Amino acid sequence: MHYYSFPSLYELAFKLPPLLLWRKKSLKALTKTLAELKNTHSPKTILDVGCGAGVLTKTLRKIYPGAEILGIDKSNDMIGFAHKKHNKIAKFKQADFLAYEGKHDLLVSFYSFCFFPLNEGVEKIKHIIGQKGKCIIVTCGKAAFSVPHKFLLKKITGSQIGLYSPEDFKKLLPSSEFEVSSKIISKTEGSFVLVISAKNK
Repeated sequence: MHYYSFPSLYELAFKLPPLLLWRKKSLKALTKTLAELKNTHSPKTILDVGCGAGVLTKTLRKIYPGAEILGIDKSNDMIGFAHKKHNKIAKFKQADFLAYEGKHDLLVSFYSFCFFPLNEGVEKIKHIIGQKGKCIIVTCGKAAFSVPHKFLLKKITGSQIGLYSPEDFKKLLPSSEFEVSSKIISKTEGSFVLVISAKNK
């Protein structure tokens, strides 16, 4: 993802339509879910997976003022950019999610999960949130917009993304151990918010 090596330009694209409107709508849905979650879950540690330029940092700090926030991303450029902007309210670390070994009360992924293999990604979620944690994922399944977007992204950047549905996640998360719920953001985009809650054994 060579375009990901230029954080300022990457973020500039989201200051203009249609990406501006797309991100605002998705952030609104995620923020609402996080606020609702606060009523039943007060995480002490939060992991922002694929944090990029720190898009979620201020939102997470506002909703969970007492939590320790750690953003991870494979891109050193993005981590450096996020650190410069938000180092007073969160920590950032260059890391591969699939190799990450930490434990956290809340894991958040905002359009980053599509870059991970589903099975391995879900197994890593299980490890990180343990028996009491929660995970919130914003991603896209197959839809009128997402399928051609996947094709163009591969042609232009060489990046391969996975389009996963809520049902795909549920098949890998046994109901005896996890509660899984989802809300559609946009049917055209195939976007949705998924909430995974580990059941306390």
